[in-house]
Amino acid sequence: MTLEQNKALARRDLQELWSEGNLAVADEIFAPNFVSHQHSRPDAQDVHGVAAYKAFVRQVHQAFADLHYVLEDQIAEGDKVMTRNVATGTHKGSLMGIKPTNRWVQWAGISIDRIEQGKIVENSVSWDMMGMLQQLGVVTLPSQEGR
Repeated sequence: MTLEQNKALARRDLQELWSEGNLAVADEIFAPNFVSHQHSRPDAQDVHGVAAYKAFVRQVHQAFADLHYVLEDQIAEGDKVMTRNVATGTHKGSLMGIKPTNRWVQWAGISIDRIEQGKIVENSVSWDMMGMLQQLGVVTLPSQEGR
């Protein structure tokens, strides 16, 4: 695949799966042995397999039914695509044990997808969980006064 084709595949993950909630697209774009390294999750566990990844997406969509991602930048080299994005959504469902706050939040993220034979086989994802939790009102930082 060309670099542009790899970038288009990574965009499908962000736009069709995450923004639109089209879980069926996961079977088209991910290899059966797909693994997602979720560095920002509190349990810091990898998500193994397409079915587990779809369940993870479903869980996030239950918390943010209006979840929407905007692609900010993409860079491709070799078999990897880096995508920088901004996500928005209204917290209407439970997330990581946090009851709905009905707050609209926005957070930034970066994913690096590795592609083999036209399928995403691995990604590493990092997103601003601390910023999201602050916006939800469940985390506060000490005052910056006196510095």
